[in-house]
Amino acid sequence: MVAAYRLYRLDSAGKIARSFWVEAESDEDAQRIAAAEYPAGQYELWLYNRHVADLRDGEVTPLGRPGT
Repeated sequence: MVAAYRLYRLDSAGKIARSFWVEAESDEDAQRIAAAEYPAGQYELWLYNRHVADLRDGEVTPLGRPGT
């Protein structure tokens, strides 16, 4: 099932500057898509109220899943 993730681009102060939708079937797919489509800048990837990963200049730092 495809989920709609939110990717937030952060400005130099760490505040949200823009947001984008990323549709993916898993956290890993969403991270790959986000890193490929938005290779420059600092971002946070969210699914609903769960912070999935941080991205900085195409490098992904996964934050894990609840209970792991």
